[in-house]
Amino acid sequence: MERLTLGAAASKTWRRASQTVKRLLRRHDERVQACLAGGSILAARWRHRESVDIDVTVFGREDLADLTRQNEHNLIAALGGVRVAEEPEVITCLLAGGKLDINTARGPMDGSHRDAIVDGRPEKALATAQVLWGKLRRGIDALPRDAFDFATAAETDPGELAKAWNLLPRHEQETTVSALRSTVKRNAGAYGEVLQGVAERFAVPPKELNTRAIAALEAATYTRVEIRLGHGCTLMRRETRAGPLEPEVYDTIDMREFLKHTGVGSYISNLGDVEEVNLVYMAELMQASSATGLVYDTTDEARVRRLIAAPRKYSAGRLIAARFREQEALRASEAKSKSEDVDRYRPSGVEQTPPATIADSGVLRPPEREVGEGGSVIALIILGMRWSPELGKGLGTLPVVALTVVGALSGADEGIRGLLIGAAVTGIPLGVIWLATCWKAGREVERMRARPGGRHDDDDL
Repeated sequence: MERLTLGAAASKTWRRASQTVKRLLRRHDERVQACLAGGSILAARWRHRESVDIDVTVFGREDLADLTRQNEHNLIAALGGVRVAEEPEVITCLLAGGKLDINTARGPMDGSHRDAIVDGRPEKALATAQVLWGKLRRGIDALPRDAFDFATAAETDPGELAKAWNLLPRHEQETTVSALRSTVKRNAGAYGEVLQGVAERFAVPPKELNTRAIAALEAATYTRVEIRLGHGCTLMRRETRAGPLEPEVYDTIDMREFLKHTGVGSYISNLGDVEEVNLVYMAELMQASSATGLVYDTTDEARVRRLIAAPRKYSAGRLIAARFREQEALRASEAKSKSEDVDRYRPSGVEQTPPATIADSGVLRPPEREVGEGGSVIALIILGMRWSPELGKGLGTLPVVALTVVGALSGADEGIRGLLIGAAVTGIPLGVIWLATCWKAGREVERMRARPGGRHDDDDL
């Protein structure tokens, strides 16, 4: 866990405001996180300049409007400050001896905050890459200290600068560079006024400030990204125009989580050849057979082509099984979220009987009982045995086959329904075919869930 020390002015401001800020932010939800961010946290990590303001990024809230209403929960009044910003997602207020900026979390990196000890107390601190990404998005409104932070990052933390810079699509990178070129004189003139307490080793001539920032950003452009799956971990190697970066190892084999946490998924999608879903499918197929090795390499054209073809190349049963797992995880997550929402707003001391869920209309109602698939199969097969001769004569086999094909092409769930209807209408022969198909697909699902030993041939991956 990293240990940080804020500047004297920033430390005094946060010590005075932290308890009030956290208490009001978590008034409705204890899961809300207040993370130290912005230049204050960069200055604490790099010690490259002074930062007298406190920046806080809030995770778990859509807006901050309820903290500015004229009631007992007004944050500005509780702090004895003066508000200088009028946006629902942002609270900027002047306090005695400093300024406090609070904003809601935004950005493509998930899990971008971490535990830290700040001034001897446990806090949450925003990742450097996420802080730099926010500064990059300011464009023409970027301040001299933003350009100074870019130039400093190239020396102190090039890996985080590369993550932030390569999150931007190419056209946004060009816009950022153009904005820095157009503000060379403005930032040079404001250098001494805005930048205070600059450490000698990081000092930059005012006229070269934006030029060095542009050089740092352009040098941070990726030239190669390699992702490998290990035993219980994921390895990432990166190279930029300035050279190779330190390899990073993450304690996860969940490719979707890895891509969000590192921001690499956005970078790969921006390249336009491979989507995140291709990487996720490939990683799941490798995990299903306990395989390790290369998943993605921007310089390996053959590997990229295999990734693009992955959803088509592998058997339908394996891909459907993977999709079933995704849908089951999504349903479980939604059910947990709805249950937590119900518990959060339930009056104290009141029990629910029976357990309720929130319908799309927002009205509470008891959950519906789902019909087991096995019962549906048996009922339809019996229906086919009893009534298929009469129905077959009345409808003919061509419409039934067409219905089955359309159902199969519509998706996994619709395909099963189509086959069931076909089995019921045409009788035992198609029913037997359906049972054989169901048995094979079931074996495939069970195989993936069991994840037996063994290994794919790397040529197949």
